Amino acid sequence: MSAGDSEQPVSAAADPKALRASYFENVNASFKHMREAMETEGKKLRGNDYISVLLLPIASVTLAICSAIPGGLAIRPFLVTTFCLALLYFIGARIGILRALTLRQTHLVLSIISATFMLGATFALLMYEIMRQL
Repeated sequence: MSAGDSEQPVSAAADPKALRASYFENVNASFKHMREAMETEGKKLRGNDYISVLLLPIASVTLAICSAIPGGLAIRPFLVTTFCLALLYFIGARIGILRALTLRQTHLVLSIISATFMLGATFALLMYEIMRQL
């Protein structure tokens, strides 16, 4: 057992039924755990983290505004590139945390990130097709 495994909540680690819960129970418990983690750990940001936390929504809102205005087509490639760079900076600022995880945890995190990326790409293609038909 590694140091990262010992930080699991005692209730989940001690109760094997909690690990075999139904789909919806697992999702609900996971969201509660993530909310608790965001409330406690979200307050402990380093100076560089504030930059990436603010840069991402600013780039998102700017891109959305540019997409909504008719003359925004000219600067949209620049804003899409800026948004991609903001995402890369956000990921790069946090990628070092993977070294603290076990191999299994790292694999699971990367699987979730990959699935989220595929979901986002599929949604973007669907929205593009819907907007093209209008």
